[in-house]
Amino acid sequence: MDVTIDMAENTKLSSVRVGAYVAKGDWVFPPKDIAAYISVDGKNFKEVAKLVIPEAQKGDKDGITEYTLSFPATQVKFVKVVANNSIIPEWHGGKGKTAYLFADEVAAE
Repeated sequence: MDVTIDMAENTKLSSVRVGAYVAKGDWVFPPKDIAAYISVDGKNFKEVAKLVIPEAQKGDKDGITEYTLSFPATQVKFVKVVANNSIIPEWHGGKGKTAYLFADEVAAE
């Protein structure tokens, strides 16, 4: 997932929140990692936060999980959020395949 949000004007931001849906039986897993980038011109982006998410375990609950990436408050006009698909773990019937990634919501605050 690669999403760019245009805030329409310079806005002070300090976090990005991403909701991800998990349904392991349907090969829908949490992202492998999520990174947040900021820009004032929409062309030159700087990474300000990255979250590496642990591999899903068989007993983990399905449903929506929210991930928050925090960074020092900064005036920006554009925010880019990149989330990478995970690989299905060894304990699953689809092991080794690329998992589906379902994003519920992306918010910049």
